[in-house]
Amino acid sequence: MRYAAAVRIRIVSGWGADYTIAKDHQLSFVYNGNYTTSHNRMNINGSQQSATVSNSTDWLHNGRLDYSTPFGMKPVWSSRTTVLRPTSC
Repeated sequence: MRYAAAVRIRIVSGWGADYTIAKDHQLSFVYNGNYTTSHNRMNINGSQQSATVSNSTDWLHNGRLDYSTPFGMKPVWSSRTTVLRPTSC
């Protein structure tokens, strides 16, 4: 007898905002995120027995903050991508 089950959940999010401080002065922020989780279970019974369980979770966070000036300067204050991959069984 064999039994197998799998569950997978995925959530994707993204948003951004612009703020005009003065003429030709703009502050922008952008965020993207992704969350995925997966749970798998399999049992095999017969002359041999086997049980497998696995769980995994992936997180992605990406944010960026920009400031534009009228003379062309556009420094990037923060640009960061973080991938977290905690797992447990």
